[in-house]
Amino acid sequence: MPKHWCRTLLALGLLGSFGSLNAETQIPESSFAILDNYCLSCHDDVEFKGEINLDQLKVDWSNSDAVDLWRRVIKVVQNDEMPPKKKKQPTQDERKELATWLDTMLSEYSPIGGTKLRRLNRREYKHSIDELFGINYELPNGFPKDNKSHGFDNQAEALTLSGPLLEAYSNVATDLAEKLFPPERKAVEPETYNIPGSDFTFAYSSGLVVDGIMRLVSNTPQVAHSASWPTHFEAPTTGIFQVTIDLSSFNTPEGVSAVADLYAVEALDAASNNVGSLRKLGSFHVLDSSGQRFSINALLEKGETLAFHYANGMISEEPERLRGFIQSLLSKDPILASGFKQAGGKVTRGRIGLEDVYAFIDANELPPAPVGEELDELITKMSQDKRSITETLSYKMFEEGPALEIRHVSVFGPTSLENSQEDFYWKEKATELAGTKNSPSQFIQRFLSKAFRRPAEKHVIQEYLAIVQSETSRTGRIEDGYHLAVRTALKSPYFLYRGFSDGALDNYELASRLAYFLTSRPPDTKLQRAAASGAILNPEVLTQHTRRLLGTNKSNSFIESFLGQWLGLDELENLVPDANLFESPRTFKYTDAEKDAYVQEAHMVFREILDDNRPIEDFIDPDFTYTTGAVAKFIYDLPEFKTSSKNDNKTMQRISLERGGRFGGVLGMAGIMTATANGVDTQPVLRGVWALENILGSPPPPPPDAVPALTPDTTKAESPREMFAAHMGEESCAGCHKKIDPIGFVLESFDPIGRWRTEYPPVRTSSTKKTEISIPVETNGKLTDGTVLKDITDLKAYLRNDISPFAECISEKLLTYATGRSMSYSDHKLIKHTVTEIREQRGGFQDLVIALVNSDSFRTK
Repeated sequence: MPKHWCRTLLALGLLGSFGSLNAETQIPESSFAILDNYCLSCHDDVEFKGEINLDQLKVDWSNSDAVDLWRRVIKVVQNDEMPPKKKKQPTQDERKELATWLDTMLSEYSPIGGTKLRRLNRREYKHSIDELFGINYELPNGFPKDNKSHGFDNQAEALTLSGPLLEAYSNVATDLAEKLFPPERKAVEPETYNIPGSDFTFAYSSGLVVDGIMRLVSNTPQVAHSASWPTHFEAPTTGIFQVTIDLSSFNTPEGVSAVADLYAVEALDAASNNVGSLRKLGSFHVLDSSGQRFSINALLEKGETLAFHYANGMISEEPERLRGFIQSLLSKDPILASGFKQAGGKVTRGRIGLEDVYAFIDANELPPAPVGEELDELITKMSQDKRSITETLSYKMFEEGPALEIRHVSVFGPTSLENSQEDFYWKEKATELAGTKNSPSQFIQRFLSKAFRRPAEKHVIQEYLAIVQSETSRTGRIEDGYHLAVRTALKSPYFLYRGFSDGALDNYELASRLAYFLTSRPPDTKLQRAAASGAILNPEVLTQHTRRLLGTNKSNSFIESFLGQWLGLDELENLVPDANLFESPRTFKYTDAEKDAYVQEAHMVFREILDDNRPIEDFIDPDFTYTTGAVAKFIYDLPEFKTSSKNDNKTMQRISLERGGRFGGVLGMAGIMTATANGVDTQPVLRGVWALENILGSPPPPPPDAVPALTPDTTKAESPREMFAAHMGEESCAGCHKKIDPIGFVLESFDPIGRWRTEYPPVRTSSTKKTEISIPVETNGKLTDGTVLKDITDLKAYLRNDISPFAECISEKLLTYATGRSMSYSDHKLIKHTVTEIREQRGGFQDLVIALVNSDSFRTK
C-alpha cells in the first residue's frame, strides 16, 4: 500500500477514530424559566409530547441530536407556532429572550461547514474516468449504487465504502489499465473449424437448410432477413484466418452467377445489423450448381463470425424492388396471380401463407387472373405488408430458385495475431496519456496531477515512480510499469475522494466543488488554470466560471441529477400507472414518450428560468411550460391542442400559460404530480409532506412510533378527508397535520398521472349492489397562519406573494447538493440573508445560484 494511502485512510477514519469534544453548557436561569412556564407541561420526561423533552438544565452542543432539537425549538418560537394557541402564551420579550440565547448558542455550535470527507458518487466517478482518459466508459453491470441522505445521492455521510464497492473499484482500475497498457500478447496455437451448411443459422425466413445445405434467396439489407452465419464459430482472438468456402448456385438464369458477399459481424448481435454497416471481407461469383471452392485470408476480430449475403438475390424488402419483383412474378404466372387474388392479396407470413395459396390453386376454383388495373391493385396490396409477403415468397424461391447455397466453410487460424479496432483505439488513448517523448517522471507527474485534481506532491510522485521502475525492471516493459501505476492511482483515495482539509476550501478544492456541482465532472482545463493561478478564489472569477459552466452542455448532468432527486422525477423511471386510468387506451395512454415528456418539461422549464435569469416566482406560477401535443391535449386539456393525437408525443414545444392557472410550475407539472403518487391512487399526506419538505422548506418531524400510518381507502363511500380525520383527532398528530393536510388536500385536484379532476373514480356502495357513486374532491383548507385555500391556484398565489420560503428552500436544496451535507443553523441564517438580498435587488434565479456559490456555505468544507 502506498504511504500516502495510509495517511488518507487515517483521515477517512478507516484506520482509527477519535471521540468528539464535549461542549456542554448550562441553560441560563431566565431562559429555563421561560421553558418551565410555557413548554415543560407538555415537553418533559413525563408528558413527552411529540417525543420532545425540554426538561434539562444543560445542553451538550456536541451532540447532533441536541442541536437538531433546539433548532426546532427556536423555529417554532420565532414563528409563534408554539405553545399552541389555546395554551398560555409568552410575551414577545420572552420569545425574543429565549430566541436570542438559542441563536447565540446555535451560531457558535452549529457553524457553517462540516462536510465529511466526500467520496465521488457513481455518476461523478464515471465522469471523472471519462474526463481523465478522454473516453466514454461504461461501468460494469452490478456496480454498487449509492445511498441517499437529505434527498440526494452525493452526500458525504451516506457515501460509505463497502467491500463490494472496493472490489468494483479494483475491477474497473484493472480493466482500464489493461485496456491502456495491455500485457504482451502470447502466440495462439491455430485451430481448424469445420462448418457444414447445416450448422449455419438464420432468423425469420432469411434462409433454409435443404439436404444439409444452407440456401439463401433474399438480398434485403437487414442481416436478420437475408443473411446466414455459423451457429458455433466466433474468432477466439483477433488475427488473420484462412477461410475456405464451398458455394453453389441453385436454378440461377443461364450465364448469371450468384454473388455471395462475405462480411465480418459480431457473433452476439449478428441479427441486429444491416449489411451496409458491416466490414466486407470478400465477394464471390458462383456459376456452378455442383459447387465451387474459394479461399481468402481474412482479418477477424475477437468475437466476430462470418455472415453470407446473397448480393444479387431477386427478392428484397426495398419497396420499389419488391413491387417490381411481385409484378414480374405474377405477370409470368397468371395462375399464381389468381391464387393471391383468391386470398385477397394478404396471406399468413412464411411457409403457411404460401401453402394457403397453393391450396386455392389445387382446388381448381380460381377466379380469372387479374390484369391491368386489377393486377396493379393486387400488387399494391401485396407490397404494403412487405415483411409478410417477402417471407411468404421466399419459400417459393427456396423451392424454385434462384438461390445461393452454402455447402461448407473451413476456418483455420489464427495464422498471425493482429490488433483489433478496439486495440488501436486504446493504443491511441495510451499515447495521448503517456506521450511519445515524455520520461516516466513527466508522465507520472502529469497523470497524477490530473487524476488527483491538484498538483501531485513530490513524495507521492516518487512513490509512483518507484512503482513504475520496479515493475519495468521485473518484466522489461515500461508499459507494465505504467499499467501498475494507472491501476494504483485509480484506487487511490486522492482520486476517489475530495475535501481533505477543514475550513475554507483552497483553490483546488473550490474548483472541484464548483465543477462537480454544476457538471458532475472534475474541473475542465479553464477551471484548472484558474485554480493553479489562485484566481478562482476571487469572487468575480468564481462568478465568471459559474456562468460559463452553466452555459455548457455538461451542466445538463446537474439539471438532470438535481431535479431528478429534488422533485422525485427519478421515481418515474420504474413507475407504471394503472391501466384503468386510461379509459380509451387507443386514444391515449402512458408510454415511454409521455414519461420522457414529463421529465423533459421540468428540465426545460428549469433551464429557461436559470439561463434567462427569470424571477424565482416562475418556479411557482410561470407563464410558460414545455410539453408535447399529446400531453397538452390529454393531460393539460389545453384548447389550442384539441386537434392533437396520441402520436403527437415526440416533439417538445414551448407553450404559453395564463398566470394564476392550474397547471405550470413545480406544483402543476404532470410529471411531479405523478412522481408524488404511486401510479394507482393519491395520498394527501404523502403529497403534503413532500410539498412541505421540497417547496416550503418546512418538513414535519417523523410521526410518533405509536401512531400507525393511515392510507385512504377510496373504494368506500367515504372521502379521503373523512378517512384522514383520525389524524386530527390525535393530539400528538394534530400539530403536524394542521400543516400537512391543507396542502395535501389542495394537491388532490391532480390524479395519479397529473390530470385535473373534481371527483374521485366511481366506487360501488357494496359488493352486491352495482350502484356507483362519485366522491367529490375536497380541496379547501386553512393554513396555520389562517390563510384559506380553495384550490391549487390559491396555494400558488400564497407562495407567489411571499416567495421567500420557497427561495430559501430551493437554496437549501442547491447547497445541500453542492456541499454534500445538510445545512447547519448558521448555513440557514446565511441562506435567509442571501435570499433577502436577492429579493431586495430584484434579482433572478441565476443571480441566486451565483450568490450561493460565492457564499461561505459553498466555499467552506
